[in-house]
Amino acid sequence: MQEVKIDLGSTLAHSMLSELHNSSSNNQGKAKPNHIPRVPPNIRNIDNAAYDPKVISIGPYHHGKSGLQSMEDHKKRYLREFLTCEPENSSITTDVGELEKLDSLINTVRISEKELLSWYSLPPNIKSDDFIKMIVLDGCFILRLLIKFRVRSERGEDPIFLVGNLLPLLRGDLLLLENQLPFFILEKLYELIQKPDSKRLTLKEFAFAYLTFKDSTGSVNNLEVYHLLHLYDLILLPKVRDVQSNQNALSTVSSATKLKVVPSTVPSATKLKEAGIKLLPAKEADNFLEVFYVKGKLQIPCLKITDVTIPIFRNLIAFEQCCPIAGNHFTAYTRFMDLMVNNTEDVKVLEESKIIENKLGSEDEVVHFLNQIFTDVIIDHQKHYLTPVFTGIDAYCSSRWHRHQAKFWQDYCSSPWAGISVSAATVLLLLTLLQTIYTIMSYYNI
Repeated sequence: MQEVKIDLGSTLAHSMLSELHNSSSNNQGKAKPNHIPRVPPNIRNIDNAAYDPKVISIGPYHHGKSGLQSMEDHKKRYLREFLTCEPENSSITTDVGELEKLDSLINTVRISEKELLSWYSLPPNIKSDDFIKMIVLDGCFILRLLIKFRVRSERGEDPIFLVGNLLPLLRGDLLLLENQLPFFILEKLYELIQKPDSKRLTLKEFAFAYLTFKDSTGSVNNLEVYHLLHLYDLILLPKVRDVQSNQNALSTVSSATKLKVVPSTVPSATKLKEAGIKLLPAKEADNFLEVFYVKGKLQIPCLKITDVTIPIFRNLIAFEQCCPIAGNHFTAYTRFMDLMVNNTEDVKVLEESKIIENKLGSEDEVVHFLNQIFTDVIIDHQKHYLTPVFTGIDAYCSSRWHRHQAKFWQDYCSSPWAGISVSAATVLLLLTLLQTIYTIMSYYNI
């Protein structure tokens, strides 16, 4: 009988299959909310510096960089504060030594190590102890910073709060996509210093105060938060009432014009003004995303554009691009502002309307920032909160009556002298009409 050989696969096939199963990129094709990705190269290359921390590294991506080492001493100092002077509500008893306290922090992180590693795109050979040490130091630093920011009595002579420009730089770094810690591990570490029956603020409330400079009403505790940047993105969600106003406007416009395709663009600020649309500041808005349009009136909250604005905007866009499940409201807003500004004249119109407060310097810098920020960014124009605004503006500008009306005002009422001439001509026409009527009445003895 002839022997039959069964080929169970070459050594190379076995090696490749093992590599595929163990690959850290198995889930890269999935939109995972519980993931802190690196910024995609096509987005990062537009403005590389906007995604790199200036003073502090948080998490593994920028850990160990030479320019960020000075903050490592502050991290250790904050950890010592946890170990030596626990808050009175701490669940770690005061008769336990520093070593035992540190062990409780380390064990909390070690238990969650596998889950924490799944949040990052890291090489498989990362050292466990180094990773855990980094999470403990970074996590405790964030907790102490949030608490001290809200509770002034906790600060003492902390140099971080005495150096004028350090706090804004720290805040900017803590809102970088590649500089995040999973919020769940921050909450676990926070639980170690917080009794369940404590009346102190929750961690989400501390974080809300840090990001917005005001206290939360408590609704923030109902949010599912992935990390600090995600919390800031959630805070910027437009209010339901404003979204509903836009939806009502869309319903009216759609029934009147029977629009089939949602427009993907809007005219610039100058063109909108020429078309007769009134550009108004939304003074009662809670944040700058609360834009709405009703019957020829476009209300936009004032946006202060500073050097800090640029990296925050870029990282919020990168987050929404990498995590579609988080929504696209911030991406939609930046697309809207990009379309509104084509040149310096548009910036001047928005400044005069109190919609933009330019702290960058020249109008050219604002144009460059807003026009460049949307490069290589994708958005579904059929599904974002400003779709009704795009549609309403398009319907208004497409109306023949509105075009003629706007042209009349532009041609005859664009200056005081033109307005006076039109008024004089109108009065003369009325006087001529009255004289004609009087003549006719006299002729017929009426």
